[in-house]
Amino acid sequence: MGTLSSAARDLAVFSPVIREAAPYIAATTSLVKGAQSYGDQQKAQSLELAQLQQRQSANLQDAQERAALSRAELAAKNDAAERDRKAALKRAVARQRAQYGAQGISTTTGSSEAVLLGLFGSSEDDAAENQRSNVISLSAIDQDLAAQNRLNIIQRTQLKERQKLEKQSSIF
Repeated sequence: MGTLSSAARDLAVFSPVIREAAPYIAATTSLVKGAQSYGDQQKAQSLELAQLQQRQSANLQDAQERAALSRAELAAKNDAAERDRKAALKRAVARQRAQYGAQGISTTTGSSEAVLLGLFGSSEDDAAENQRSNVISLSAIDQDLAAQNRLNIIQRTQLKERQKLEKQSSIF
């Protein structure tokens, strides 16, 4: 029983001290919880940013693969168009020479040579037009990739700014 009364005396002595310390203990507990919450928020934000970057990286890789495929398709179409153009030119020249031959006209004289040169010139014009079209198509592919990069930068910047605001608002 002596121990119990000693404990009661100790409790009576420390009770005012505990009452005085209680607000400080509560504040310290609140600070610790706030720090833990801030740490959790930091981890969540880091994870969110990492996930965004992974998605963007995958999207960019897909866009680059599509661009490479588009370039390859364009090159194949360009090669086929060039072969077709040359074959058509050969047929047109052969047909024209055959017509001149049937009429007894030499293909090396002025008028017939001018007609043949006109066929070549027309074919070259077609080739140049095809080349301009390819340049425009390649430029569009490059612009799509650049737009994807700009969008990625904007999204990352927006996320970082939103996270800054969340951090600042959680402090208050």
